[in-house]
Amino acid sequence: VKLVRSGAEPAATGAGHARDMCVEAGSGSVLVLLDSDDVMMRERVEVQVATLLASVAPEKTIVGCRIYREPAGSTRHYTNWVNTLTEERLYLEQYRELTVLQPTWCLFRSRFDELDGYLRRVDFALEEETKEELRLAEDLRFWHKH
Repeated sequence: VKLVRSGAEPAATGAGHARDMCVEAGSGSVLVLLDSDDVMMRERVEVQVATLLASVAPEKTIVGCRIYREPAGSTRHYTNWVNTLTEERLYLEQYRELTVLQPTWCLFRSRFDELDGYLRRVDFALEEETKEELRLAEDLRFWHKH
């Protein structure tokens, strides 16, 4: 395990930037994402990589998995929703919510690189002399690029 810090940055630039830095610092051909406050099942990597390799187009696939929360029941409605989505609901709800949770993703590094990592922010002009920064849901933007 390698610790990656963004000490050169003047201010925090978000989770997308942190994930981009970790991917850049790593060397594996398969990426398995996990947030620091999440729990991973012992067999997760083995099962997800096997599923990725067995998919119709592994180089274009993102494999997710179900989740559980500790303490149990802490987000009961959300956990139930995300763990019981049908194929149809996965398709339909992708336009308003991230249905394959980013901390459960398993994908090839080449796919991540092909999509240029996370889009962390967008600058747009509100008026000729005014620029505002719009913070985006990096994982949802990445998913839509995918």
